[in-house]
Amino acid sequence: MKEIEAKLDEIKEGRFSSLPTRGPDSRFSIEDGSIGSVDLEWTCDPLKGLACSLDSPGFKALAQATEEVIGHVKPLADTGSLPLVGDLKANGYDIQTVGYGVEDAYHAENEFARISDFEQGMKVLSRIVELVNEQ
Repeated sequence: MKEIEAKLDEIKEGRFSSLPTRGPDSRFSIEDGSIGSVDLEWTCDPLKGLACSLDSPGFKALAQATEEVIGHVKPLADTGSLPLVGDLKANGYDIQTVGYGVEDAYHAENEFARISDFEQGMKVLSRIVELVNEQ
């Protein structure tokens, strides 16, 4: 938060001159020198992000199981808030997040899921348990 507030202060102190423009008619001041203003108000503490390790034993088991069951592996970067999962990772747990279904349908107006996707997901998760137990 401090870094963002410092950057905003820097922009304000420079009267927005540090911001890129698209030419002489694209600027943040008008001819009499007046400029707009911008303020930032935090409404809550920020949520911590989470990045799963692609080198961990958990990911390797997940990738192998997914390849075996589904036929391909496509790691995905996504957004959202999983504060408890982040706490687990911060405490040394090998964290991986998975989802089986139609990504475009997640949280959509007409969200849906297919039982066949869940069945496939359960096969992947079962195979992960087998692979981890073999180690």
